[in-house]
Amino acid sequence: MKTILLMVHDDPGQEARLQCALDITREVEGHLICLDLLRLPIVIDAYGTGGGMATILTGEQDREELNVSALQARVSAEGVSHEWQRAQGDFEHSLARAARLVDLIVLSAKGVPGLIDQGDLPARVARATAAPILVVPQGHRGFAPTGRVLVGWDGSATAATTIRAATPLLKLTDSVEVLTISGSDYDPDPEDVARYLARQGCRVTTRTIPRAGEVGKQLRDALSSADWGVVGSYGQGRLRERLFGGTTWTLLEETPVPLLISH
Repeated sequence: MKTILLMVHDDPGQEARLQCALDITREVEGHLICLDLLRLPIVIDAYGTGGGMATILTGEQDREELNVSALQARVSAEGVSHEWQRAQGDFEHSLARAARLVDLIVLSAKGVPGLIDQGDLPARVARATAAPILVVPQGHRGFAPTGRVLVGWDGSATAATTIRAATPLLKLTDSVEVLTISGSDYDPDPEDVARYLARQGCRVTTRTIPRAGEVGKQLRDALSSADWGVVGSYGQGRLRERLFGGTTWTLLEETPVPLLISH
């Protein structure tokens, strides 16, 4: 894992994303791509000339220029290999295009705080790219690559894909706990994951607990004692998860720690 893509945008989740991305890039001696996203709102004034849109775009561009200028100085002082890119338009598609040759994407867990239509951004990006995504809770500070990790295992292909994608980071940790909540349709055995990760050099323990209510909330509670976590995303499809409060949706809304997801 060498190439990290960081979403840059002037919103309340930016500082948490930045700190996590810098911590990971330093640990893996990697390269950080800072992708500044500029949204293009659709605004037509009363005369249909687009003057209102031009005014909004100018304000948005000015804010992002100030934001990037401040961050450039900070990132340069960190001493990590990095570059800056800018994309205009839809955030999901801009991130997917930029992520074609990256190993990890760093986003906020609730998408873009303050933009209602961007609240499920991590889920949409996960479906649009093969790269794993680290979702970071707003207000979280830093990422502990060598800390304690909780891996959620339900036996699904999505969970297996996510674990394989997370292995380069899991190899850096001091301890990995594989947690299975009984009652899955896939009849999972956490020892399968433990053996796989042990061959990668990870120190692994396993635990199985009975299902008691919503799986997402059980995982959320278990994550509170970890430094970061790993789970598969959207085994059922995004719309159904959104409507019925699926596991991944609950975790994106409520995860207490950075969470690596994939689809």
